[in-house]
Amino acid sequence: MWFLKIIFLDVDGVLNTNRYSKEQIQKNNGRFKFEMIFNFDPRAMENLKEIVDSTNAYIVISSTWRLGHDDEEDEYWTNLIKNLKEYDLDKKVIGITPIIPIRCDTEIMQVTRGDEIMRWLNENSNKKIEKFAIIDDENLIKGPLKNYLVRCNSYYGITKGTKKKVIDLLS
Repeated sequence: MWFLKIIFLDVDGVLNTNRYSKEQIQKNNGRFKFEMIFNFDPRAMENLKEIVDSTNAYIVISSTWRLGHDDEEDEYWTNLIKNLKEYDLDKKVIGITPIIPIRCDTEIMQVTRGDEIMRWLNENSNKKIEKFAIIDDENLIKGPLKNYLVRCNSYYGITKGTKKKVIDLLS
């Protein structure tokens, strides 16, 4: 029987790092250009590629970059896929976490990334998910999912240490 391993993947601070942004600005004589945000950190991308290759995991996008996934002109989604394609990872993307609308009449409701991940897991329970890991630079995951969170430093993104933790979770 075939079981899936899933990586719930954030982008900013994970693949799109502060370190690489700083490096790009320095190469551009200290000037920032908007399109720089669409150039992902090669070190982080190589580490993600090694994680996927060594674990045969699939990717579910949990980042806000997923919001334009159904708009072929959305530059965030388009550039996310372009960056993943450079490392042959675009074929490993099997979905996005659901966008849960906030509905309330009298109270404020807050939907967390953890809620979105739990909803995806529940909606995909027929997929025989063996293991999963959440890669994020923020501590947005609470409760039982916290054990699956591998947190990155937003300056460096996915490092060798992050890579090892994710591979251990998925192995």
